[in-house]
Amino acid sequence: MVPSPAGQIVEEEWAETARRRSYLHLDAWVVMPNHFHGILFIDPPRLGDRGRPLGSIIGHFKGACTSRICAGGRRDFAWQDRFFDQIIRDEETLIRFRKYIFENPLRWEKDKHHPGRT
Repeated sequence: MVPSPAGQIVEEEWAETARRRSYLHLDAWVVMPNHFHGILFIDPPRLGDRGRPLGSIIGHFKGACTSRICAGGRRDFAWQDRFFDQIIRDEETLIRFRKYIFENPLRWEKDKHHPGRT
């Protein structure tokens, strides 16, 4: 899977999300032509820390991507309004989600939104 210019921005901003927040750690992730999957770990807050709401983190990520992509000429770019999140509570679930993410590009040809599908 070779990312488009918009996909490259998504990759850069995902990495930047963790660089700006020392309490975030990226795990498996993939940029697809029409969506994105990522696993991140959030350290528990320390005494005196402000909250670390996931919605705020993802909102900033999506906003930064949108600004850069639109500034590059893709004025039609838009994210889905919401995002799907799930807490990973055990190693088995983590392995299953990682496998899903790593194998996602292999399923792109069969995706209902693939431009080559009729």
